[in-house]
Amino acid sequence: MSGRRRPVLLLVRLLGQGGSERQATVTALALQNSGYEMHVGCVDPVGIRGDELRAAGIPLVCFPIRTLAAPATVREGLRLAA
Repeated sequence: MSGRRRPVLLLVRLLGQGGSERQATVTALALQNSGYEMHVGCVDPVGIRGDELRAAGIPLVCFPIRTLAAPATVREGLRLAA
C-alpha cells in the first residue's frame, strides 16, 4: 500500500453508550493506525463515545438530520455523498 492513508467513514446515529456506538468506536480506534484515515459520522456528536473519538484525534462529522421530510435532509445527503 502507498504512503497515502485511505479515508473511511463509519456512520452511527448517536455517540452515547450503546453497543453499536461502542463497536464503531473500537473499530475506528483499531484502524486509525493501520493505514486508514478514520472519520465517524453521526446525527448527534454528544456522548461518551464522541469524547473518546475526539481524544484520539478521530474527526467527527455531524449530519444533523431530524426528519426525512425536510429540505435540509437532501442537503445533508448531498454533503454525505461528497
